[in-house]
Amino acid sequence: MAGLLDTGASTSFIPQAVASEMGLTPRAWYQVGSIHREAKEPGFYVVLTIEGLFEGTVAIVEMKPAYDFVVVGRNVLKHLRLVFDGPGGMFELDRPGQAD
Repeated sequence: MAGLLDTGASTSFIPQAVASEMGLTPRAWYQVGSIHREAKEPGFYVVLTIEGLFEGTVAIVEMKPAYDFVVVGRNVLKHLRLVFDGPGGMFELDRPGQAD
């Protein structure tokens, strides 16, 4: 599934349809907000895999309205190293200490 890296999001999000399809049971409610709205949304614990970079159990919040991608927030990004080169139009994402 496609994902969006969001350094401004404190947590990660999963599309509502995917949470329903997987039969996930809410474990907590999270206060989430954007420039458009604030709400309490259900949260789940899932094993998230970003191939070659990260695998672990993380809290992930249901995303409304429905989108077809996940949002990877700082609760996952804090385990990775992200280098952004705006003028060069490139970025690097790896694990600290990972061999090139």
